Amino acid sequence: MEFIFDVSFHDTMSGNAGADIRMDIPNGILAVLYWADAAGQPLSDHLPIKALALTDGKGTYALRDGLLIPEAAEMLLCKVYNDCMLEIVLPELRVVIPEHKRLPHRRSLHIIYATSDIHYGGHYFHNDANRAAAFAHMAKDAPDFVMITGDITDNSYPEEYAAARADIEACFQDIPVIVCAGNHDYSPYKPGATPHFKEMHDFFLWQCERNRALGVTDADLGDKNYFEARFADGTQVLVLNANDVKNHFEVGAQQRAWLDRKLTESDGARYRFVMSHYHQQNTVGCSLRRMGQKFFIDNNETQEILDRHQNVLHISGHTHYNFDSDIPNTFFDSIHRNLYLNAGCAVWNGVDMEERREYYLQNRATGQRIEIYEDCILTRGVDFVSGRYIPRCLHYAGM
Repeated sequence: MEFIFDVSFHDTMSGNAGADIRMDIPNGILAVLYWADAAGQPLSDHLPIKALALTDGKGTYALRDGLLIPEAAEMLLCKVYNDCMLEIVLPELRVVIPEHKRLPHRRSLHIIYATSDIHYGGHYFHNDANRAAAFAHMAKDAPDFVMITGDITDNSYPEEYAAARADIEACFQDIPVIVCAGNHDYSPYKPGATPHFKEMHDFFLWQCERNRALGVTDADLGDKNYFEARFADGTQVLVLNANDVKNHFEVGAQQRAWLDRKLTESDGARYRFVMSHYHQQNTVGCSLRRMGQKFFIDNNETQEILDRHQNVLHISGHTHYNFDSDIPNTFFDSIHRNLYLNAGCAVWNGVDMEERREYYLQNRATGQRIEIYEDCILTRGVDFVSGRYIPRCLHYAGM
């Protein structure tokens, strides 16, 4: 009986994981792909790449171009399971990764974390343990700063903002944390709840004051709660808030003019961050085709501003998607040299917004680890509950 595990890498680009995989494994119903070390053992700090259901013992899978091979990976491994979900012991279902394809170890210049949707006070979107795991993991890694892209609260209640302040202060004692607002802050989930704009603005005043004590300067914070943060090394973070509630939570005209002016001031910088709760590319985390709702993506006028300015990292949240799904979480626009990231979710991560059966059954909390190098930026998806990287979220942008 012949067992086939055929892997064909597309090109010779260093680090690019793009490959076509073919399996022909009689009696197997499930194949699970892993990055493995030289001994053929799955990397302990990475979750599986993909669990693939086999049809009549056969299956194919394509690792997308643009995904990267982890630095410690030397093999691609396949484990097979029977209909009782017991592992089938098979001949060597593994392939050695060519030396020229492996990603080298390097020391990053900066490490930044991004997550989203912390939903204090929530009951539907809610998991205190996951949020605590996310905060603890990020703080332990001692990043340069942390970004949280909206839905601070579930209902905009004063006690929810107070709880968010207390946890950020306790967990990130010496780490700047930059937060924008989301739709739940402006349009509470609980029936009958109304936004508490004063408490929301007080939260933004507090975060700027806290970050100022850590060496971060800020500018332009007004009652609409968008502002600029600047770090000592010149890194610019522009915090947007989709507070035009009457127009599907869009960034309004005044805020767009401010964004354009601020990006013009920093044009020529190697990279700038723009934060908002909603996406600016329908290839990241959600799409108009899947959702059919305008407020999942801000309007085209905002996109046109970003397209006019290069070297922007746009960080968004909102969708709660599980990074293990086939839905993209990263998009690099090589024409305009802008990188778009879905920051994940610190409470509950789901699989499919169209089929909600599994949507809130995932005990996962996810975020992005952003590593800045001299010649590029690497992003790694992180599952904060297990503390492991998500292999399908390792991406490269040559900024």
